[in-house]
Amino acid sequence: MRLTIRWVALCVLPLLASGSLLLVLPGSSTAFLVAASVGALVGLWALYVLLKHPPLIRFSNVLGTSLLLGYGLGTVTSAFAEFIFWGRFDPTNNAFHLSYRQTDISDALMLVTLASAVLFTFSALELPAFPAKLRPQELTSASAKSLLLVSAAIVLGAFAVGDLTYMGTAVSATGNITPLGAISAVLGPALVPLTVLCLSQESSRRWRAIFLVLLFIFALALIPLGRRVLLYSIVSALFALLSLGKRPAIRSSRKLLWIGVPVVLAFISAGFYLFFSLRLAINVLGPSYSLSEALTYALSLLRSDTRDLATQFAANIASRPFILSYLAGLYAAETTHSPLGGQEVTYATQTAIPSAIFHKKAALLPASPEQFVHSALGIPVFDGPNTILTAGLNDFGVIGALLYPLALVAVYATVRRLVAGRLPSILYYLVVFRLLYQLLYVEQSLSGMLTVGLRDLALITLVFLVLRTLFRLRLYRSAPPQSIGNVGPTFH
Repeated sequence: MRLTIRWVALCVLPLLASGSLLLVLPGSSTAFLVAASVGALVGLWALYVLLKHPPLIRFSNVLGTSLLLGYGLGTVTSAFAEFIFWGRFDPTNNAFHLSYRQTDISDALMLVTLASAVLFTFSALELPAFPAKLRPQELTSASAKSLLLVSAAIVLGAFAVGDLTYMGTAVSATGNITPLGAISAVLGPALVPLTVLCLSQESSRRWRAIFLVLLFIFALALIPLGRRVLLYSIVSALFALLSLGKRPAIRSSRKLLWIGVPVVLAFISAGFYLFFSLRLAINVLGPSYSLSEALTYALSLLRSDTRDLATQFAANIASRPFILSYLAGLYAAETTHSPLGGQEVTYATQTAIPSAIFHKKAALLPASPEQFVHSALGIPVFDGPNTILTAGLNDFGVIGALLYPLALVAVYATVRRLVAGRLPSILYYLVVFRLLYQLLYVEQSLSGMLTVGLRDLALITLVFLVLRTLFRLRLYRSAPPQSIGNVGPTFH
């Protein structure tokens, strides 16, 4: 309890101070950068503390940290890059060509700090995402190993048949996706932390080698899905390694730090660079080419025009993190237009209804929330960086932006409590890691964070429960009579 109180105080007080600065000096770009830097530092510090103190890994803390890193650190990164390239940074200049004032983006940043402060305060009422004690035998059983092997077959099979491709699930000409594509897209990012967790508990050298191969395969499979997918999956893996794994001795810990950190950073950097070259390849070749053909062309780009590719990559990194400008544009638009009164949450609910029940869903519903949100707010339609804050702001203004994050973590906490003790441990951690990943992946629509995301997670959990039951029946039938009593599952 003392740790929680200290955590809330150390996170909330700096955020309230930076919010007060923005309230007093809303038109100052200097005050804006100072407040953004405070938010970025609190977010980085919060991530460090979460990794150091597992009981603080709670959905509200993770979402609050994610918002600060996405908006605060993203703003600071863009400002730093702009200073290097152009010698100045203008917060009102943005890649989306949205019109807003300095006061608007200052108010948007203040909204982020207040939402994060509320989330950190709410964490005192939430239970930790992981149990205090972990029984290693539950993650080294035959069922757990079979789940990882089946998962590898599902993800690789989805890539092979084209249901999983560049930037996620393949969409048909009618606007539909296959069940295999939906399952593999949900499963993929959770497999890296889940494999790390099982690897940390495994004592068999043979299975540790198998887990390492699976870990490498799962990590490689994430690269075509997007840079953020890869990054947040690896952050989730850090939660698994540092929070649940066997804690190594001091010397081993230092060795792991000096060797593991450079390897992970090098892999992330290489993955980012490969994905960017893949994006350029897709832009040149067009969507009609397969993923393997696009990857081949991307590798040829890496070998040939390295200097030009590096320049484009640096410019892309400089502009992409400034997602606060989109929130500011929506905030400014609502000074002359009314919020949508729940249309976005209604749309998110409708998209979660299966096409077998909701006939012609793809034809009747807009392809994205931007199509009706931007039109209602007088903004040109484009693919914007949606978050839980933009969803709340679109529906109910400032009040919605503060309440929607709380509602999201309340739903996630309820889901966690429902599955705790009712699912096998390996599936419980699959659910928790997927939920943590969705909170870390701050740039998602309300459908991805809530309705469709939870629907697909329930689907994959049901599939694995059925497979586990079939696996247990097979073991029961094939076991000798005298050993039947010893072949049951080792986890519940």
